Amino acid sequence: MMTPLQKLTTFSLFYIMFFSLIIKETLHITTPTILFTMTASISFIILNLVYNQKLIKYQVVLSLLSLLLLSLSFYIWNNIYATNLYLAIITATIIYNMDKSLFKKLLLIALVIQTLLQIYEFLTLKYIFDYTLIKGDIEFTMSLDNLSFFRGKGLFPGALTAGSFAIYMAFIFRKNPYVLLLAFTSASLASTRLSVLTVFVIILLFIFQNNSIKIKYKIYFISTIILLVLLIVSLNSSEFINRLQNFADFNSDTNSLRIYYWTSGLYEFTQYPLINILLGKSNYFATIYGNSAESDWIMLLLETGIIGFLLYLIPIFSIIILSLAKQKYYLFLLILLWCIDIFLYRHISGIVSNVLHWYLLYDILDELNLKRKMKNEKSISS
Repeated sequence: MMTPLQKLTTFSLFYIMFFSLIIKETLHITTPTILFTMTASISFIILNLVYNQKLIKYQVVLSLLSLLLLSLSFYIWNNIYATNLYLAIITATIIYNMDKSLFKKLLLIALVIQTLLQIYEFLTLKYIFDYTLIKGDIEFTMSLDNLSFFRGKGLFPGALTAGSFAIYMAFIFRKNPYVLLLAFTSASLASTRLSVLTVFVIILLFIFQNNSIKIKYKIYFISTIILLVLLIVSLNSSEFINRLQNFADFNSDTNSLRIYYWTSGLYEFTQYPLINILLGKSNYFATIYGNSAESDWIMLLLETGIIGFLLYLIPIFSIIILSLAKQKYYLFLLILLWCIDIFLYRHISGIVSNVLHWYLLYDILDELNLKRKMKNEKSISS
């Protein structure tokens, strides 16, 4: 039974993640996010002291390690840009132990609102709000007027973040065909190549692993919706369709530039002093090159060093081993797709996508350990 304090904490963190930005930009009301997060952390501690709630050990270990690494990094970094890479682990742990089922329902609400806002932007060719990104002395306003084709962003500062959200919704709701279709619609309206292709592959994996008698009807239904969504987007964005076709063309300007940032990121990392090889340099690469390394695996090395990189890699590697050991080949393929996405996409650069990254990781580990969990519950009840 969830207490009112648990529900309030979950709602507060959900609001910070999804609605604080749009409220700030449209109504000019600033939410004290740090205060909200501190309150959530204090509530989490109180609940565990008062109600003696049993925490999942590996999540506690990950959170304590992230807190330790964050504390050490403050002495090494010259800015706090990359702090979200550690704070997201703690936030996800709080959410998952507070009321994970409520948070999952709220995520679905957020996806519905996000898709409706993107449809509105598509019909009006105007963003709900224009977000201004400041990099040093350069200001760039993310407006449809500055784009050559439509890219809906809805609740988020940009289309890439919106695409990342759609990807994580597809991963989290991987067993729900209707939510998968909604996530695909959102990804298509965001007009980001990798998000469209990733959600499409997740849908295909869902179809082929489902042994239901009515599977052919699901195939017809999903195929029809996908074609309709692609048709809607292509009517307004022929350039986006061309970008999809050039996705695997490494000679294209976009992909050539991406490879340049990959190699540059790895080179810069090899030039780090030993202490930075271990703990990273927050925002160093972006300061030098004016861009990210276009890969979150490489950015993790650059921002958090080998230790932070392993903090992210080892849990995913353990999922791969568990899925193979338990012959969960569907999950194994999903994890491989996830790892590829992290390499090709800025999945965990923002606080929202990063929290969802760890929420998904905890969710998959729960699914893999379900039998052991049920056995433990039976032993406790007896």
